[in-house]
Order: sequence, then structure tokens, then C-alpha cells
Amino acid sequence: DNVRPDFDGASLNDTASPIALFHTIRDQDFEQFSQELRLSGSFNDDWAFSTGVYYYESELGFEQNSTNIAQIPNPVASVGLPCAAIGLTPNPSVGDVLCQTPQAYDSHLAGEDVKSLGVFGSVTWRPTDKLEVGFGARYIDEEKEMNNAFFETTDPDNIIPGPSLDDDDQWDDVIIKATASYRFNDQVMLYGSYGEGFLSGGYSIRSVVNEYASYKPESVDSYEIGLKTDLWDRRARLNLTAFYTEQTDKQFLSIIPPPADVTFPTTHTVVNNRDETEIKGVEVEFLVAVTDNFTINFIGGIQDGEEKAFLIEGERVGQPAGPFNAPAGDIAFFPEWNWAITPTYTAQMGPGTFSASFTYKDQDEYIIGINSIDFADIYEPGYSRLDARVAYEWNLANDDQMVFSIFGKNLTDEEFREHQLDIAQPDFGFQGWGAPATWAVEVQYRR
Repeated sequence: DNVRPDFDGASLNDTASPIALFHTIRDQDFEQFSQELRLSGSFNDDWAFSTGVYYYESELGFEQNSTNIAQIPNPVASVGLPCAAIGLTPNPSVGDVLCQTPQAYDSHLAGEDVKSLGVFGSVTWRPTDKLEVGFGARYIDEEKEMNNAFFETTDPDNIIPGPSLDDDDQWDDVIIKATASYRFNDQVMLYGSYGEGFLSGGYSIRSVVNEYASYKPESVDSYEIGLKTDLWDRRARLNLTAFYTEQTDKQFLSIIPPPADVTFPTTHTVVNNRDETEIKGVEVEFLVAVTDNFTINFIGGIQDGEEKAFLIEGERVGQPAGPFNAPAGDIAFFPEWNWAITPTYTAQMGPGTFSASFTYKDQDEYIIGINSIDFADIYEPGYSRLDARVAYEWNLANDDQMVFSIFGKNLTDEEFREHQLDIAQPDFGFQGWGAPATWAVEVQYRR
């Protein structure tokens, strides 16, 4: 893709500070290929198996060219000197009150090649009609090669090379999953599982310090136990789940100011690893057919998550050199509670089926970002949303179908932020807002 972000949203006549102009042209090319071969079968009525191989490779090409003009209050105005006295340019609209630096340019060229191989297998044992036990394992091997180079100038005829890096690394691991379920009868089943996860290490191609370009793999241990039930002559369903997850070396992003010896306009993006994160909670799902035409579906959850305090090299997170004690905190994008209810009415009308439903969602406050410098949590207050849909489905000849529907999302026009990315300092960066009230009409023809 090719994008042209306008980060400042202003012109040179405006009085924004410290950035008067910051434009980029970003060109990225990404190609990937994946293939999975799987063999499944059974040895007999009690034993089943599945095994296979998964291969993935990708190539990323990245080029970004930026132009930047900084703007500051005239530092020599108190002694009556103009901006030109210190080699700067006055603001075109307010004159020597604000001084602008010469236009600076930088280019960033990068690439990454990834090759990943997975070999997996699992077996399932059914010793009785009620009990089922499963075990699986997966071997993962991943290689990454990267290149990274920066160039800067204030004179297009005098290009100055900046930091550059060519490196490669390899990671591998074996992860397992174990499951068990016991069916008391046709309506009640108890189940449990233990699973491991692995996310390979890698490189941040946006890092301007070679020493901090790489990061470690992340691993996950997860436990789950649950109960699935069909009630009221199968007119109701109640599912309960409890879970606990522990992440080790969780990867997270830090966007911080570049070191003092980097003079071109850029940020320094580092992927770091947090020692330990814990998540636990319970979820409930309840579906009931009140009548043959009217159902109500409820889902909800209560969860608690904590990122433990840990030591990290200060320069990786915008702090002075030396060990830095990063504080404990809550987990981003993780409200402590949330729930949703969806009543649905369905009925045969004429040659087709009419349906109408709405969904009301509510959730607690949650973190939408964490400042890279001081690790301060950025919270969005809790909010609710209302969605609705009305549809009519015609049954045509030869089993064809025509569906006409009208649906709306966020009908109360709730305003809420979905994420915030602070760059280098608090409240300086980007925000992403949820979509406003939206209506749509959809027509489908199915054959």
C-alpha cells in the first residue's frame, strides 16, 4: 500500500509548536505464502488422530520519506533579535514571534523475510461413551532476516547516512495442548483444557538504535474449565467458563524520542518484553427460546488482569541508561466486566421469514493505551451501544433466496475512543474513535 499521512494537519502559516510541518510518503509491499497438509483418521472406535505440516513465508518491503519543519518561540526575542540572527526563518503569518527551522528530510528503507515451519499431531481417546481425552503437540521453527537503513539531509544534494542494520535470528519451541471432557448425559458436559502458546521473537524495523532492534519470544500457558448444558427440553442453553492465562515475556511497543545523536525527524520504536502477565475470569452464556418465535441470548464476563512490575534497560523505554523498574499495571483493552443481550423475533410471513433483533452492549472502563515514557494508563470510561437489524428472507424457486435487511449500529450515537497512541510524551500522538451512529440497507441474492 501507499499512504501519505499529514501528521501535523497544519500549514506553515499556523502557530503550532513544536511541529509546523510533518508529512510522510510511506510505501509498503507485503507478500505471503502459506500451505498446510493435514492427515486425520482413526485407529478404531476409541482412538482418533490428526497430524500435519504447516509452512509460512512472507516478504516485507518498506520505504518512508518524510519532511519536517520545527517551530519554536523566538529564543532571542528578549534581546530584540529576529529569527534570522540564529539561522532560522520567521513564521509567515506572525513574523519573528515564532521561528521555523530549515526543512529537513529523511528516508527510511527496510525489509524483513520470515520463514516458519510447524509440525503437529494430536490423538483423542474415548475410553467410554462419556469420557474423552485428547493430547497434542506442535513443533515451531521460525527464521527472520531483516535490513534497516536511515538517511537524512537538509540539502537534497548532500545525503547523510544514518543508522543501518542487517541481522537474522531463529527461534524454535515445542508447545502442547491437553483436553478432557465428561458427558454426564445428553444435556450436561464438563470439560477442561491446558494449552501453551508461542510467539517468536523478531525485529522492530522502526528502531533507530541497532542494539535495541531485536526482541524475545513470548510464551503463554492457559487453563480453562467449563460446563455446557441444555435445559428445559433443549429450549435453553447455559454455558459457564472459568479461565486463567499466564504470559511470559509479553511483547509490547514503546514509541519514544530518539537518542540525542539522531538529528533527523523521527521517532524511535522499540518492541520490548514484559516479564509476566496474569489474566483470570469467568464467562457465562445463556440462550432461551421463550416461545417458538422469540429467543433471548445473554453473554457476559468478569475478568481481572495484571501486568507485573519488572526491570528493563532504561533506554529501551525512554528512560536514562541503566536498570529501570517498570511499574505493575492493568492490561490494555481489557474491561473488568462486559455483557450483551440480544432478543430476536422470527416468524413465517407469506413466502418467507421475517426477523427482528437488537443487541444492547455494556462494558466497564478500560485502558486504550499506555504512555511509552511514564507507563501511565490511558483510560476510556465505560459505555454502552445499541445495534438493531430487521430482515425479510424470501424463499424463491430452486431453493434460491433473496434477503432484504435494514440494520443500524451504535444507534444512540455513543462517542468513545477505541485506542490512543502517545508518541514520546503524554497526550501527543494519535487517537482512534469508534464509528458514530450508522444505518445501512443490504440486499442479498443466494443460490
